[in-house]
Amino acid sequence: MAKRPIDALRDDPIKMEVGAADDQSPIIEMFEIAGVLHIIKGKGIYQMLLADDVDPKRTNPLVPNTHQRVLAYGADEPMVWQTLLTARRLFKSQLLGSKFEYQRALDLTFEALKDVVAMHQMRLALAAELNGIISSLAERNTKNRGMSIPAVADVRVKAETFLQKADHAIADLFEIAKLFYPNEIGQRWFESLLEVAKSKHGPDSELAKFLTVAIPFLKTIRNARNCIEHPKADQRIEVHNITLLPTLELRPPAIEIHHPNTPQPMMALDNFMMQVVEQIVGIFELMLSLLCSSNIKPFGVFEVQVVQYPPELQKAFRVRYGYGVYHGDSVVPFD
Repeated sequence: MAKRPIDALRDDPIKMEVGAADDQSPIIEMFEIAGVLHIIKGKGIYQMLLADDVDPKRTNPLVPNTHQRVLAYGADEPMVWQTLLTARRLFKSQLLGSKFEYQRALDLTFEALKDVVAMHQMRLALAAELNGIISSLAERNTKNRGMSIPAVADVRVKAETFLQKADHAIADLFEIAKLFYPNEIGQRWFESLLEVAKSKHGPDSELAKFLTVAIPFLKTIRNARNCIEHPKADQRIEVHNITLLPTLELRPPAIEIHHPNTPQPMMALDNFMMQVVEQIVGIFELMLSLLCSSNIKPFGVFEVQVVQYPPELQKAFRVRYGYGVYHGDSVVPFD
């Protein structure tokens, strides 16, 4: 049967420039996330929908192929290569076994990345607001022993939303860990993962040692989320707006976490946000590398392992960790 004009049009090779007007960076990777093709560029992440995705019955020849930026951060950003690109590099079924849910793990990583990006943007917005307030202080003077103190709008809402997104990112990381040990991890989150790591890989394994160090921070974020959603007298957060001190200095917004097990003394909210983002991204990267390293399946005659690439390979692959084989003192990447 002769093709209809719309069939010939849709079956033709696709040629399309991908990128927003302010993003002329190169394409680094292309792969599926949540059933949709995503294109990773240096300055952004884009989802691509073909005309057949929008119009599967091929009823309208005018329906175009589309691309849409879903994150304005791409492979040039450490938070992207420490999470999504590291997952893409390490989650390989031929090395982790056919039962490992590669796509599920990748999808969870992208969900965590979206929360981390949102947290990062919240911190930048707070810093910009504070800078604007600082620049306006020169015009403020006391009058009749009174002074108007500036305030950050909805500062408590900002802090609570930030902590909830942090908890979501950590929850996604925990769900990824469960994919490595199906039906073995209990309800006690990372403490139960630590017990599994000790029993399966030994108390002195790199994974067990890493979890021992990382768990206090992870529990702090989880408990902070619980303080927001289920506050008690000894389990709550306090968020302070800009405050005038006896020294006549203005203290920037600050946060305190009151919890008997994971207290956080008063700390500038901006610094707190910055440190939380950095720690989550760093823990994510190391956790993925150690989970994969601890669960590599035998692969032929090669002794494949997770390695830290030398600087030139890190630059080429946009990741710090990947699979490799040692050849003397050199690392041979294993794709």
